[in-house]
Amino acid sequence: MRNLLFTAIILLLITSCDDGTPDTTTDFDRTDLLINLSDNIILPALNGFKTSATLVTNQVTTFNTTPDQTNLTALRNAFEEAYLKWQAAAIYEIGPADNIAYHANINTFPADADHINSLIQAGSYNLDAINNYDAKGLAALDYLLYGLGASDNDIIAFFSTDPDKEKYKQFLSDVANDILAKTNFVYDAWIGGYDVTFKSNKGNNIGSSVSILTNAFMQHFENKFRTLKIGLPAGVFSIEEQSFPEEAEAYYSGISTALIKANFDQLEKTYLGATGVGIDDHLIGVDAASINTEIKDQLNEIRSKLNLLTDPLSEQVVNDRPTVITVYNEIQKLVPTLKADMFSALSIQITYSDTDGD
Repeated sequence: MRNLLFTAIILLLITSCDDGTPDTTTDFDRTDLLINLSDNIILPALNGFKTSATLVTNQVTTFNTTPDQTNLTALRNAFEEAYLKWQAAAIYEIGPADNIAYHANINTFPADADHINSLIQAGSYNLDAINNYDAKGLAALDYLLYGLGASDNDIIAFFSTDPDKEKYKQFLSDVANDILAKTNFVYDAWIGGYDVTFKSNKGNNIGSSVSILTNAFMQHFENKFRTLKIGLPAGVFSIEEQSFPEEAEAYYSGISTALIKANFDQLEKTYLGATGVGIDDHLIGVDAASINTEIKDQLNEIRSKLNLLTDPLSEQVVNDRPTVITVYNEIQKLVPTLKADMFSALSIQITYSDTDGD
């Protein structure tokens, strides 16, 4: 009997040890959650941006062939649609997207106009170099199509009559094609096997799909959505309470607020799972329905406050900074609930770092 008791104690100790990355067993089956996220939310977002990015490259070719007002307008329309579609794809910096720093390649903003102009004049550049991230992607297209000259005619002239017009055309084409190439890589990797990997990794330990996706969702919410899109332009972290309009996303085209709202739509869609199983259902499944209710209520408050933002945001942060700060503060209210309560309830560890102190 003593030997049996000793053996039982040893087995209990062994099975209770872990590596610091718990995989809590609950009654919630994550199968439907991962299938819904992959098939109905992530892949459609990536495919939507891929389709829009393809149209941009085609319109760039048309514009470079005949740089006139009609083709500039068509290119701008394609660009704005792509920028809106990007707001959905941008959230999922996981797997193949994480491997190539997808977000940094596609949407490092604000664009550095001087850097862009220097690359164009040089006529030789490596867009994959990290130090060129602020001179490429959607922010670079925003500058080239809206900020290169004081008027549409001035912008068109760079591609039609300027002595270096071929350099401008080449750079415009290279930037558009780089966006499409990076997007094709990510999308093809998803449909080429990563979707199966994602859906089959059903744990909640570090490295599991739920952990990776939830961390990506949270990091995007507090860093790229809250801080970069709203906080920095509004000067939230400025001791002098000074706004920084040039920090706004899509500064030259002036569609920042439209992008913010589109990004929030996708964040909310990811949390709620659209019409399928979402993170909210996972919380309910682990007996944390009250946390889910608190999150959903605050998401509704944020949506209401986002309607106070106007385009161009670069002007609103100067002329009506307190309103933008109010919107920021409403978003901030949800951060502790997500990072502390949601992650704890789901037994998921935060695997990224931030330095703003929440």
